[in-house]
Amino acid sequence: MTLTVFMKKYGNIVIIGIIFIIAILLILFPPFGKMECKIKSAPADLSAEYDYSAKFSFWIVNDLTVKEVVSSDDKEVLENYKSDIEEQYRIYDSINSINNNIVLNDKSVVSTFYVNYDKLDAKQVKKLDNDYLKKKITIGKLKKIYKNNGASCHYK
Repeated sequence: MTLTVFMKKYGNIVIIGIIFIIAILLILFPPFGKMECKIKSAPADLSAEYDYSAKFSFWIVNDLTVKEVVSSDDKEVLENYKSDIEEQYRIYDSINSINNNIVLNDKSVVSTFYVNYDKLDAKQVKKLDNDYLKKKITIGKLKKIYKNNGASCHYK
């Protein structure tokens, strides 16, 4: 059977099959939208919840917001955690497209870390050697990083 005969006989089925496969791939791996991930943990004297929200276009991350909420009845544990996270994020202070806000409440520390990838200065970021802050990180790579850390993720 030649290709011409095959296409005359089965062409519509092949085209419908290709369209179906493309539709499924776009549903499973959308080219634009928002991905949200969440991790909850409860070490000995505190509980922690991490929420990640990434907006993306054509599979490239445009911006990322990471919200960490660490709760404890022990004020000293919270103060130490706040100090540790301030030290951890200090290296990003000079980068304009990255914002971090850390608040100590009565029973929790809330950290909100925001990256605008569209405005990242590649020269500043290059010296940090950080997988999360590559100028063009794909949503698939980011999802893989979070899932490897125990997050559950979904697209919106």
